[in-house]
Amino acid sequence: MTAEVDGIPVSSSASAMSPVPTTTTTSSSPYSDCELVYFDLETTGLSVPPDPVQVSAVDEDGLESFDQFLAPENRGSMEASAQRVTGIEADPGRPGRLLRRGSSGGVRRRVYCVGQRQGLREFLEWLRDLCRRNGRRRAVLVAYNGLKFDAKILIYHFEK
Repeated sequence: MTAEVDGIPVSSSASAMSPVPTTTTTSSSPYSDCELVYFDLETTGLSVPPDPVQVSAVDEDGLESFDQFLAPENRGSMEASAQRVTGIEADPGRPGRLLRRGSSGGVRRRVYCVGQRQGLREFLEWLRDLCRRNGRRRAVLVAYNGLKFDAKILIYHFEK
């Protein structure tokens, strides 16, 4: 299934989510005009469908990055297991806002977050701008466990 978000095609077909071959540097490769982007999502948990609460990405050279917190649509829906893994939790005093534990695990601080739609639109705009700056036609998103989790969640929320 292919949807369009702000003029950018987003595909959830199995072929669009197939692993990228490791030989991407030759000019004859189907990926030679692509920008590799490594991304990760933090979500409200594993229940279906979880909301992304953070989208982070870095370009293939590690020179440009994107990091945005997203307000969960299901207010206060952070699962305890997700809070332990991510260090992110719902702010009990402010629905739709998030708190994040510091690296030492103790002090929590409020983080600026935007709505789901706005945050995903900003991510698409960052991808588009990155490709333009680097003379690439498209981006290939790469994630650890991406085909089983991150890509499915991202595509679900793009299509929504």
